Amino acid sequence: MAVEKKNQTTHMRPGQSRGQTTLSTGAPPPAPKPRPRPTAIPAPPIPSSTQSSDSERSKEGTGKILALINPSSGRAPWMPVAIAEAKLRGGETELTLQDKINYHIAIDDGFKSLYGATNAWCAAFVNWCLFQAKYPIDNTTFFDRRYAKARAHGFYEVRGPREKSEKSAPLVRNPLFVELDKPIYGAIAMVTSRSHHGFHVGFVYAKSGAKELILLGGNQNQRINFSPFSIALSAPYTERDESGKTKKRNGSRSYLRYFIPISYYERAKKDLSNDGLEEMNSDKLNHQMGIKNEKPKNSATSIT
Repeated sequence: MAVEKKNQTTHMRPGQSRGQTTLSTGAPPPAPKPRPRPTAIPAPPIPSSTQSSDSERSKEGTGKILALINPSSGRAPWMPVAIAEAKLRGGETELTLQDKINYHIAIDDGFKSLYGATNAWCAAFVNWCLFQAKYPIDNTTFFDRRYAKARAHGFYEVRGPREKSEKSAPLVRNPLFVELDKPIYGAIAMVTSRSHHGFHVGFVYAKSGAKELILLGGNQNQRINFSPFSIALSAPYTERDESGKTKKRNGSRSYLRYFIPISYYERAKKDLSNDGLEEMNSDKLNHQMGIKNEKPKNSATSIT
């Protein structure tokens, strides 16, 4: 059977016609990483702050966990929003958190609940933080504009405008975001499976050893917290902890890809050229910021 055009990924920017395929911010952004042509992703049915001033930065500059990174002016403006929200919620689980704030409803992505295996809210939290920082999150003319905001993979691919001659809307690169070749502070990190599909997102906060990054995100143990994620696909390996003891690690079945809002690209280039992520420990970060992070009794997880 012939492959339909709907399975092809097109690169578009706001106000760009189908024939044009280059994102532009005044300077060309990095080319997206090569990946296999995606299969069609059906759009499933839609189910019926303030900035923190508590800086605990190390006066010596080394050797101590930093509970809050103080970014320079204009650096990742959504991060103070995410950090303040994490501290405010204190590790409260989604079942009770949704009575105080529901990120799905706040960004109008079509979902009504944070709780449950089919209501993943990691992407909703990231989009909520971006929206609070005045960054656009909605491709208003696109086919699945609402549901795309609830999908982790939506930072990379979405269903674009549908032509009259097409049976379904094609997959296109999300024109609101640019992919980076390496992580920077505040980048949107998409946890990606071996099949190249994103199933979780959070903000890059720090590094944890050579193989992991610490992401600040929602729906991590059903909470907003700091959690480590593997940078790349890997086989089982061993490493030493802070006390010098050897630990066996299972390796990773996923890897990270990095995105930033297209309007932030010029600022991001400064970090790409001269920025290094700080070394931190996710457990200590959660503790110092008052975030409870024990595994919930109902540990059902959801992916997008």
